[in-house]
Amino acid sequence: MQLINDTNYRAFPAVSNSDLTWLEEYWLPQHIIIDLRKAYANGTLIDAMITEPEKVDYFKLSVQGEDYQYSADEFAAAKEMKKAFYKDPFCAAFVKQCKFQHISYQPDFKVNYEGFDFTVPAKCKWDLFRPDIDLSGDIKKYCMHNTKAG
Repeated sequence: MQLINDTNYRAFPAVSNSDLTWLEEYWLPQHIIIDLRKAYANGTLIDAMITEPEKVDYFKLSVQGEDYQYSADEFAAAKEMKKAFYKDPFCAAFVKQCKFQHISYQPDFKVNYEGFDFTVPAKCKWDLFRPDIDLSGDIKKYCMHNTKAG
Protein backbone atom coordinates (compact mmCIF):
# COMPACT_ATOMS: atom_id res chain seq x y z
CA MET A 1 0.00 0.00 0.00
CA GLN A 2 1.34 3.39 -1.04
CA LEU A 3 1.62 5.91 1.82
CA ILE A 4 0.77 9.55 1.26
CA ASN A 5 3.49 12.07 2.06
CA ASP A 6 4.65 15.58 1.15
CA THR A 7 6.57 14.36 -1.91
CA ASN A 8 3.71 12.43 -3.53
CA TYR A 9 0.74 14.44 -2.16
CA ARG A 10 -0.33 16.07 -5.44
CA ALA A 11 -0.12 12.81 -7.40
CA PHE A 12 -1.61 10.59 -4.68
CA PRO A 13 -4.87 9.02 -5.96
CA ALA A 14 -7.45 10.69 -3.72
CA VAL A 15 -9.82 13.65 -3.93
CA SER A 16 -8.66 16.92 -2.41
CA ASN A 17 -10.31 20.27 -1.81
CA SER A 18 -8.25 21.59 -4.74
CA ASP A 19 -9.78 18.94 -6.99
CA LEU A 20 -13.27 19.92 -5.90
CA THR A 21 -12.47 23.60 -6.41
CA TRP A 22 -11.26 22.84 -9.95
CA LEU A 23 -14.53 21.04 -10.63
CA GLU A 24 -16.53 23.97 -9.25
CA GLU A 25 -14.56 26.40 -11.45
CA TYR A 26 -15.53 24.43 -14.55
CA TRP A 27 -19.03 25.92 -14.30
CA LEU A 28 -17.99 29.51 -13.51
CA PRO A 29 -17.70 32.40 -16.00
CA GLN A 30 -14.10 33.08 -17.15
CA HIS A 31 -13.83 36.51 -15.47
CA ILE A 32 -14.63 34.97 -12.07
CA ILE A 33 -12.07 32.19 -12.56
CA ILE A 34 -9.32 34.74 -13.19
CA ASP A 35 -10.25 36.56 -9.98
CA LEU A 36 -10.22 33.26 -8.06
CA ARG A 37 -6.76 32.34 -9.31
CA LYS A 38 -5.41 35.67 -8.08
CA ALA A 39 -7.16 35.16 -4.75
CA TYR A 40 -5.73 31.63 -4.42
CA ALA A 41 -2.24 32.89 -5.26
CA ASN A 42 -2.48 35.59 -2.61
CA GLY A 43 -3.81 33.06 -0.10
CA THR A 44 -0.82 30.87 -0.89
CA LEU A 45 1.49 33.83 -0.25
CA ILE A 46 0.14 34.59 3.22
CA ASP A 47 0.04 30.86 4.02
CA ALA A 48 3.71 30.51 3.06
CA MET A 49 4.68 33.62 5.04
CA ILE A 50 3.22 32.01 8.17
CA THR A 51 3.85 28.27 7.71
CA GLU A 52 6.74 27.96 5.24
CA PRO A 53 8.72 31.24 5.36
CA GLU A 54 11.75 29.53 3.79
CA LYS A 55 9.78 29.33 0.52
CA VAL A 56 9.11 33.09 0.33
CA ASP A 57 11.51 35.19 -1.77
CA TYR A 58 11.03 38.81 -0.68
CA PHE A 59 13.43 40.08 -3.35
CA LYS A 60 11.90 38.28 -6.35
CA LEU A 61 8.36 38.63 -4.96
CA SER A 62 7.70 34.93 -5.39
CA VAL A 63 6.92 31.70 -3.56
CA GLN A 64 8.99 28.62 -4.33
CA GLY A 65 7.06 26.06 -6.36
CA GLU A 66 4.33 28.51 -7.42
CA ASP A 67 3.78 29.77 -10.95
CA TYR A 68 2.64 33.28 -10.07
CA GLN A 69 4.53 36.58 -10.09
CA TYR A 70 3.39 38.76 -7.21
CA SER A 71 3.37 42.55 -7.29
CA ALA A 72 4.95 44.73 -4.62
CA ASP A 73 1.43 45.70 -3.52
CA GLU A 74 0.42 42.04 -3.10
CA PHE A 75 3.50 41.39 -0.98
CA ALA A 76 2.81 44.49 1.13
CA ALA A 77 -0.81 43.39 1.66
CA ALA A 78 0.32 39.87 2.63
CA LYS A 79 2.78 41.29 5.17
CA GLU A 80 -0.06 43.28 6.74
CA MET A 81 -2.29 40.18 6.80
CA LYS A 82 0.49 38.25 8.53
CA LYS A 83 0.74 41.00 11.17
CA ALA A 84 -3.06 40.91 11.62
CA PHE A 85 -2.98 37.11 11.93
CA TYR A 86 -0.44 37.27 14.76
CA LYS A 87 -2.29 40.14 16.49
CA ASP A 88 -5.34 37.91 16.87
CA PRO A 89 -4.94 36.24 20.29
CA PHE A 90 -6.49 32.93 19.20
CA CYS A 91 -4.36 32.69 16.05
CA ALA A 92 -1.16 33.67 17.87
CA ALA A 93 -1.71 31.03 20.57
CA PHE A 94 -2.97 28.35 18.17
CA VAL A 95 -0.07 28.64 15.72
CA LYS A 96 2.52 28.19 18.48
CA GLN A 97 1.32 24.62 19.06
CA CYS A 98 0.65 23.60 15.46
CA LYS A 99 2.21 21.31 12.95
CA PHE A 100 2.36 23.06 9.60
CA GLN A 101 1.30 21.47 6.29
CA HIS A 102 -0.06 18.33 7.97
CA ILE A 103 -1.45 15.67 5.61
CA SER A 104 -4.62 13.71 6.40
CA TYR A 105 -5.87 10.78 4.35
CA GLN A 106 -9.19 8.95 4.61
CA PRO A 107 -9.50 6.03 2.15
CA ASP A 108 -13.28 5.82 2.60
CA PHE A 109 -14.57 9.34 3.24
CA LYS A 110 -18.38 9.23 3.45
CA VAL A 111 -20.39 11.50 1.17
CA ASN A 112 -24.12 11.99 0.80
CA TYR A 113 -25.09 13.81 -2.37
CA GLU A 114 -28.78 14.35 -3.03
CA GLY A 115 -29.71 11.21 -1.11
CA PHE A 116 -26.97 9.00 -2.55
CA ASP A 117 -24.45 7.62 -0.07
CA PHE A 118 -20.98 6.70 -1.30
CA THR A 119 -17.34 6.90 -0.27
CA VAL A 120 -14.29 8.41 -1.94
CA PRO A 121 -10.62 8.36 -1.00
CA ALA A 122 -9.99 11.88 0.34
CA LYS A 123 -6.83 13.79 1.22
CA CYS A 124 -6.16 17.15 2.79
CA LYS A 125 -3.06 19.19 3.45
CA TRP A 126 -3.83 21.39 6.43
CA ASP A 127 -1.96 24.65 6.84
CA LEU A 128 -2.30 24.38 10.61
CA PHE A 129 -2.91 21.22 12.63
CA ARG A 130 -3.07 20.61 16.37
CA PRO A 131 -2.70 16.83 16.83
CA ASP A 132 -3.31 17.08 20.58
CA ILE A 133 -6.91 18.26 20.04
CA ASP A 134 -7.46 17.12 16.42
CA LEU A 135 -8.16 20.66 15.21
CA SER A 136 -7.01 22.06 11.90
CA GLY A 137 -7.16 25.26 9.90
CA ASP A 138 -6.67 26.63 6.42
CA ILE A 139 -5.12 30.10 6.16
CA LYS A 140 -5.94 30.59 2.47
CA LYS A 141 -9.67 30.07 2.98
CA TYR A 142 -9.62 32.37 6.00
CA CYS A 143 -7.90 35.15 4.06
CA MET A 144 -10.18 34.77 1.04
CA HIS A 145 -13.26 34.82 3.29
CA ASN A 146 -12.12 38.00 5.05
CA THR A 147 -11.19 39.65 1.75
CA LYS A 148 -14.72 39.02 0.43
CA ALA A 149 -16.27 40.34 3.63
CA GLY A 150 -14.18 43.47 3.79
